[in-house]
Amino acid sequence: MLQPYYQNFNKRVIKSPKLYFYDTGLACSLLTMTEAQQVESYYQRGSLFENAMVAELMKNRLNAGQSPHFYFWQDSNHVEVDLLEEQPNGFTSYEMKYSQTVSSDHLENLIHFRKLTETTGDDYLLYAGSEDQKRTGATVVGWQGVTSL
Repeated sequence: MLQPYYQNFNKRVIKSPKLYFYDTGLACSLLTMTEAQQVESYYQRGSLFENAMVAELMKNRLNAGQSPHFYFWQDSNHVEVDLLEEQPNGFTSYEMKYSQTVSSDHLENLIHFRKLTETTGDDYLLYAGSEDQKRTGATVVGWQGVTSL
């Protein structure tokens, strides 16, 4: 369960937790997918990708002996930051996109959250491609690099 972050916000934020699977293979099995290719045509493949990235980050922290302080944030207009990691002086924020290419649109929610909260921290876009890059507003990391975060 990933709890929502809603401190210091008005009542227009989502306060229900999100459920993730540690094993996305199990999630796919429950969705009656029997072959890997079926993920490509699944209408919510982005949610499966997000689930895999959140699970990897969670496992990385737990395996390192850390107690992860993970949240998500979403307002009533469905502006969402997929993952917030609470740090002593702010948040590290993560947006996940199941896309082979990076678009500036993918960074909008991260930028919106920073402006709204006036917090500092690192921002990451995790995507289905393989090229890491530095962009204005975030560091872009391919899915295979998530283990190093």
